[in-house]
Amino acid sequence: VETILAQPKRIPSTTKDYLKKEDYGKVPQYLHQVKQDIQSELDYIKGLHDQDSQARAPPVQPINEEERLKILEGLKAQWEAVNTQYQGLTHITILESEGLRYRKEKYEAELSLLERDIERLSKNHIMVDLSC
Repeated sequence: VETILAQPKRIPSTTKDYLKKEDYGKVPQYLHQVKQDIQSELDYIKGLHDQDSQARAPPVQPINEEERLKILEGLKAQWEAVNTQYQGLTHITILESEGLRYRKEKYEAELSLLERDIERLSKNHIMVDLSC
């Protein structure tokens, strides 16, 4: 009867209470090292990417003013020559032959290209690609 009425024995707890450890809630040291390794790898990859993009970028430099004006004068002289030839064909209203029509279209195309080039060279800041 005594055994039935007796209080059960308390077994001493051998499990650790991890909530009371001094490093509870802190990031483990090895994760700091992993984070540094990942960051160094990302920096290395970024450096390689930057070097590659710089190597692929075409080298350009601005054209000097003297050279720009010289090219511009040459284009204007060429435009005048082509325009003179074109004006000789514009008085012919009926283009009887295929050659005359073809020549007139060629002059018109040349004039438009020259006008576009003159317009581009008229800007102040012109960069020249040196990779060619």
